[in-house]
Amino acid sequence: MSRGMNHFVFVVYSNAVATFIIFPLSFIIHRCKNNMNNLVLSLAPKFTKLQALTLRQDRPQLEDNAVEMIANYFHDLQDLDLSKSFKLSDSSLHALALGCPNLIKLNISGCSAFSDAALAYLTGSCKKLKILNLCGCVKAASNRALQAIGQNCSQLQSLSLGWCEDVSDAGVMSLAYGCPDLRALDLCGCVRITELLSETCYQIALAIKDEIEDLERAGITSEQASYLEWAVHSFRITNYSVEDTTQMDADVITIENSRSDEKLLSVFREGVKYGAGIGPGVYDIHSPRIPSTEEIADRINKMLAVLETDILWVNPDCGLKMRKYTEVNLALSNMVAAAKLLRTQLASAK
Repeated sequence: MSRGMNHFVFVVYSNAVATFIIFPLSFIIHRCKNNMNNLVLSLAPKFTKLQALTLRQDRPQLEDNAVEMIANYFHDLQDLDLSKSFKLSDSSLHALALGCPNLIKLNISGCSAFSDAALAYLTGSCKKLKILNLCGCVKAASNRALQAIGQNCSQLQSLSLGWCEDVSDAGVMSLAYGCPDLRALDLCGCVRITELLSETCYQIALAIKDEIEDLERAGITSEQASYLEWAVHSFRITNYSVEDTTQMDADVITIENSRSDEKLLSVFREGVKYGAGIGPGVYDIHSPRIPSTEEIADRINKMLAVLETDILWVNPDCGLKMRKYTEVNLALSNMVAAAKLLRTQLASAK
């Protein structure tokens, strides 16, 4: 195209350092090994009309000064992905609140340094948010922050709170009353949610009911028949070659157990029989602390007081993607060492 690019053209630059995909109104940076922060600092003034920005990192590189630069130049930004930016502090959220009030979609999953006060401050300015990912934001995602979200983000449609251990029923209730358009809520690993959540779910269900009725009045049509046709066919492909008598049951059930002091296992102590394997979490993945081999072995011994050796599986709680590789490597090594130690002790006792 010798006379220049029109607005439909995108260019791909690729080298050993990074890969960039530049669109007219969106910018994606991923696989940048060493200099993402400097790259953002140098390019930000050149893309003042940017509406979407994704910064994907193999390891944390972004610092507050880069986010502050984004906030200073990208006032039209609507979609921002800062996931796994472990180096960022509250200064970044403050800058976004002041410079990017038009944000609709924000992903700060894994940004474990943000506080709930900073997140509450952000929602006070970014009131157009519809999609918010807070998975692994263990300090930011609290009942206080959810109350602020409920007060400020009435257009919110999707919220991810996976592994946010400080979230309880009170926080979720704030969402039920303040976010009537909420359609997707991820509470996986939120260990403080109790049976009272049923009332919250009823409130959310009523909100969704109103939304569905509005869609019906607007003339929405259903494609359920088409969906069922290809969905059922796809499932049948997975097992069409096996006999009807072949069972496809699960071999093991894993249980989020490490923060319950084995209380979740009490049901098996009370005589409930489970025919397959059981894998209670032997250490807490929500904390960066590395459990010792002796600590894990002691926890396994407590499990063996309830479960038979032939059905006990040794595994961590679910959610390792929120931890750094060095943390996971050391913790899993200690877990394997603890399992080997106990196998040796059990074999000697026979």
